[in-house]
Amino acid sequence: MEYYDGIARGYNELYGEEQKKKAKRVQDLLSLLPEETVLDVGCGTGVATEQLRGKKTGIDPSLSMIKQSKFPVVHGRAEKLPFKDKSFDAVVCLTAIHHFQPNKALVEIKRVAKKKVAISLLKKAKHFGSIASIVKAVFPGVKEVDADQDVIFIANLK
Repeated sequence: MEYYDGIARGYNELYGEEQKKKAKRVQDLLSLLPEETVLDVGCGTGVATEQLRGKKTGIDPSLSMIKQSKFPVVHGRAEKLPFKDKSFDAVVCLTAIHHFQPNKALVEIKRVAKKKVAISLLKKAKHFGSIASIVKAVFPGVKEVDADQDVIFIANLK
């Protein structure tokens, strides 16, 4: 997290437009409604999360990134989400899963999600293949959507 603490002040300038575009795509894919609760895991500054509809909450391990958010963000890690089971209608994780322990993080994401999950994974991530396999194992029947530099995995939970 030292890297993100170091670039926190300039993060939105560096990655903001790319992240906003990705979040808008996720919004279209999930069809989030204003009354739905949404958790963004690894939300950083929240620049992407702001593009989503719904009652937003974020979680991120970088205090420097959290300080820039305009909505409620919890300081914490994806591998141990401090929320009750099925706490959120939707859970998203945009270009962050490769920074976590994917097995633990994805099981936690599934645990706190009620209806929908969106995970974007950078195609050039070092362990893309193994992380994609874990996503498919945790969310059987997940849909894959090509999105420029990422693949977005969409899961509808029953």
